Amino acid sequence: MIIRKALLEDIPAITNLGESLTALHKGFDPEYYTFDEEGFSASFSDWLNSQIPLPSSLFLVSIENGKVIGFLSGFIKYLFPWYKIKKVGHISFTMIDENFRGRGIGRSLFFEAAGWFKQQDLNYIELYANEKNSMGLEFWKSCGFSDFQKFLRKKI
Repeated sequence: MIIRKALLEDIPAITNLGESLTALHKGFDPEYYTFDEEGFSASFSDWLNSQIPLPSSLFLVSIENGKVIGFLSGFIKYLFPWYKIKKVGHISFTMIDENFRGRGIGRSLFFEAAGWFKQQDLNYIELYANEKNSMGLEFWKSCGFSDFQKFLRKKI
């Protein structure tokens, strides 16, 4: 297995994994998440194409036998000026092909990302996890994450 920064030619494979991730989250909360099968690939691909080259963005892929089997995306998040800590690493998404889960791929992607964030002189990594995603919550806690803040919402 190889972990490396994503290239623009990885976009179709990342998009396929992104489709699976979005469908999973739509299952958690169908009112909040959208998954337009016809329009998803184009919009996600366009978004990836604009984000992968940014120096403040991180897109990693896991490759096995020449195939993308997982990815992690993140970015440098700037905090409000009244915070003591001015910027943190933020993990946006991670997804592993279901046929390759349980083999340490997510953990390898995370540790590679943590190294990149450290190289950017960051001391913290944050992420949001859907409370209904027990598999994701368990994974992130096994990587050393702990509850920090509650993210609340209210439908009006």
